Amino acid sequence: MQRVKKIIQFAIDENYLQKNPFSLYKNKKYKGTIVYLREAELKKLMNHNFTQKRLEQVRDMFVFCCYAGLPYQEMSSLRTHHITTGFDGNLWINMIRLKTEQPIAIPLLPQAEVILEKYKQVDSDVVLPSISNQKFNSYLKEIGELVGIEKKYNLSYS
Repeated sequence: MQRVKKIIQFAIDENYLQKNPFSLYKNKKYKGTIVYLREAELKKLMNHNFTQKRLEQVRDMFVFCCYAGLPYQEMSSLRTHHITTGFDGNLWINMIRLKTEQPIAIPLLPQAEVILEKYKQVDSDVVLPSISNQKFNSYLKEIGELVGIEKKYNLSYS
């Protein structure tokens, strides 16, 4: 609707229209609901053996996001220099949040560390496999069907 309103405003400015047909219209705000996996569902997902490597990788990346609290975009931009040893001697993720441009420091939980270690590459700054957000969410849907988790979830920007 914002784009349509912009075109209408342009038409009014250029005298193609006399008045705004949307002047009394108010956009309805869509409030999405956040869906969480219960602990049992997360364990079921983590313990499932996939025959296809792509599904295993996406599952691992999703589980990493769950334990690190990162949305897709930040997970995909994560590099080795973002992972540092913190004041407590444990590994931390230190980066700038893309949405708010604020610095964040997230302690790495043991489950997330295991996944990072699994995908660790010598001579590479990349931490996790690379995949588009569209494919990632498509594979997540497939994984949910295979594992039997009947929730609509994705890792868009959060």
